[in-house]
Amino acid sequence: SASQSRRFTIPLCIYSVLMTVIMPYFYIVHWRMSLPYTIHFQATAEELKLPNADPDATVSYVKGGYFSTIGVYHELHGLRRLYWLLHEDYYFPNRSAESRRNEMEHATHCRTIVLKNTMCTPNTAIYSFSYNPDTDPIPVLVSGAKRQCIKWEPFHEWAESRSMGLDPDLLAQKDLMEQMGIKGGVAGGRR
Repeated sequence: SASQSRRFTIPLCIYSVLMTVIMPYFYIVHWRMSLPYTIHFQATAEELKLPNADPDATVSYVKGGYFSTIGVYHELHGLRRLYWLLHEDYYFPNRSAESRRNEMEHATHCRTIVLKNTMCTPNTAIYSFSYNPDTDPIPVLVSGAKRQCIKWEPFHEWAESRSMGLDPDLLAQKDLMEQMGIKGGVAGGRR
């Protein structure tokens, strides 16, 4: 009925205001602190070969090993970048037009990665909606489905133990250097 539709529309409008205006300020500090930063780690040639990667076509570390990450960290990085873009006035108050164009391109890449991976390994649990206008500003998702989750802390500790930090010395991939006639050289990081 029309009255039920109106009752439902008003809470969704309240939800929209909460999520776009009020809640971001509440969660900004929590979001920055709770998301693990992107972990780049030192993979071995054998580990790269497991997903059929070619070590010669992979950026390497000056100290040995290959510049790598784990898919979940790439996805978390993407979500964080999208969040920053939603709140760019806070995170990038003095951004240039060129910087914004570059960030939009990066954000498009992030959205694509998160979308592809969500669709590749989807949560297929069935959720129903519960709604009590006296206590819930929006409908609440409910599911009793079971999921198999990893224990995040040991996994994250393992990944951190293989991290090369935020500014490692890198070598361009071997095949690219050979193509350019270069016999080695630092591609980034501290010199």
